[in-house]
Amino acid sequence: GINDRNWAIAVNAEMDASVKTPHMNDFNFDLTLHWEDRQKKTDADELTEFVNMATIWNCIPESEFDNTLNEIREAILNLRNVKFSCHLNVPKGEMDRLFGALANANSVLIANTLAESMPYANYAFRKSPSIRRIAYNSIWQKYLETEPVGSEVRNFANYCQKYIVQDQHLASWEAQYNSGPMTRDNGAVSFVGLIEFFSVYQIIDNVKSGAGNLDRLLEKNKPYNLKKIMENVDKIDDVFKFKGANDVYFHLNFMARYILNVATELGMQDLIETVASVEYSHGNSTKKLIYSM
Repeated sequence: GINDRNWAIAVNAEMDASVKTPHMNDFNFDLTLHWEDRQKKTDADELTEFVNMATIWNCIPESEFDNTLNEIREAILNLRNVKFSCHLNVPKGEMDRLFGALANANSVLIANTLAESMPYANYAFRKSPSIRRIAYNSIWQKYLETEPVGSEVRNFANYCQKYIVQDQHLASWEAQYNSGPMTRDNGAVSFVGLIEFFSVYQIIDNVKSGAGNLDRLLEKNKPYNLKKIMENVDKIDDVFKFKGANDVYFHLNFMARYILNVATELGMQDLIETVASVEYSHGNSTKKLIYSM
């Protein structure tokens, strides 16, 4: 379809009361991720990928994937100018609990998150985050351990065929990856396509370094003037912007899922706010489908 995509990642800081010489821990931080896609015409792949995104962001349960897809498809059938959005917010006063954990998560959690954040593909073990984790966790762990470059990346087509024992059709599809322009038909959604076209290590470094820098600033707890504190926040905010990324879609999915997974480990998953919506015009009125768990 023809679309206009916008996205935002914002770290904000607010102080409850005025302090003459503020410290970093005088501020409450929040983090917002937002994705918006205005489509003049929506095709089936884009709609499926939006529902996949809503599932990754915990806006809908995995068990409701097909029902949600059908509901949206019927609602926007033959309509133009549809706005899709996903939104995640870590509320003020909760983000500082996440900083250290986001910066220091182990490779198993990161591999799980990368697997869960992969694009949808029409194979049994690519249809939801939990089953992608089962099929791809060991492959992502091997990737993180190997740090392949150049032609080594292509070896993962064979690794996929070897390690995806749960779904032989998927394993065969992964093994047939061919390099070329970054298109869905040419395999950009396959494992090798993701690691060839997307800056996976950059994704991880951005999220971990951004959280780590804020965590260190809080630990030092030095007095700052307000200008210096806002410079620090802006600097961290900038790190989260995925410099060097080819496409922010996979990056945003990873970051959202990473926050949710770390929050779950800390027992604070219920504090993370996520919502997906579909807004469209019907006659003279504007209608909106809202999804939130």
